[in-house]
Amino acid sequence: MNYKIYNIVYGPGQYLNCEFDIYQNTVNSVDQKSYLFEYNPILAIMEKEKEADYIGIFSWKFAMKTGFFKKKIDFMLDRYSNQDVYSFCQSYPHFGDKFYEFTEKYHPGFMEIFKLLCDDLGLDSRENKHLIYSNFVLVKWEIYKEFVENVLKPAIALLEDKYEHLAWKNANYVDGLKPQQLKEATGLDYYPMHTFVLERLWSAYVQTKRLKFTNLTKIIL
Repeated sequence: MNYKIYNIVYGPGQYLNCEFDIYQNTVNSVDQKSYLFEYNPILAIMEKEKEADYIGIFSWKFAMKTGFFKKKIDFMLDRYSNQDVYSFCQSYPHFGDKFYEFTEKYHPGFMEIFKLLCDDLGLDSRENKHLIYSNFVLVKWEIYKEFVENVLKPAIALLEDKYEHLAWKNANYVDGLKPQQLKEATGLDYYPMHTFVLERLWSAYVQTKRLKFTNLTKIIL
């Protein structure tokens, strides 16, 4: 399969964890939209001309979080071909079949803004089987591009205008940088809701468009 994967990094110390093409995220202030985190590189990368049939844009922590390395990805894709979207997202017992509900528990206020966004974007906001988070998806290039143009960009615009008051609520994210580190790296005092909402739009999009979907973490070899 002809695919292209990027690892987003924030400094040289993260390079050793990356098997794929490295993309340095240099955004470090609110004026530069640091609150979008990985979405700044995603938007920049997707402005490029098509480089492969499939594209994935992952955090530098991808392999550590998923257990998927290039050899395993190649092996799996050889056996499960012709899908529109491949997910590398683990389904943990505490998710059950209520991933959005679980998200609301850890990021209070998520469901309100997520449903409003989905309604405006014409997406199905109901719980579904398409588990996607952290942008851990490998997607046909044309579909990824369509998602960016018709979902991601309009969603960001809504979060920066119509739903700004909801987007800037504290997401209560406890697994990220410490407050002082976050301030130094991004200019933010806390993690707002933007990225936690945006990354779950993939699930709603796949459900709405009825795309061919395989979660590779659920396949036992």
